[in-house]
Amino acid sequence: MLSIKPEMLMYPFQAESVAFVVSMRLGLDTSRYSVSYIKSWLKDKDELKIVADTVQKVAAKIINNLAESSDSAFSGLKEDEE
Repeated sequence: MLSIKPEMLMYPFQAESVAFVVSMRLGLDTSRYSVSYIKSWLKDKDELKIVADTVQKVAAKIINNLAESSDSAFSGLKEDEE
């Protein structure tokens, strides 16, 4: 039987949040879908604070990797990584 750890329940929220941040940075508006999904998680502020740091770091890493690609059309996107 599979065992689901409590922190695993946050993975879909983290993934959607990262996708939203990266998409917005690339000029893709996914808010029609993403905002309602993300809002559904805003009820638990403690969990949100924990996830926010991870979301910021992962999104910055993805954006920076896109910006550093040699064939990238995304030059100038580089984000500050903490």
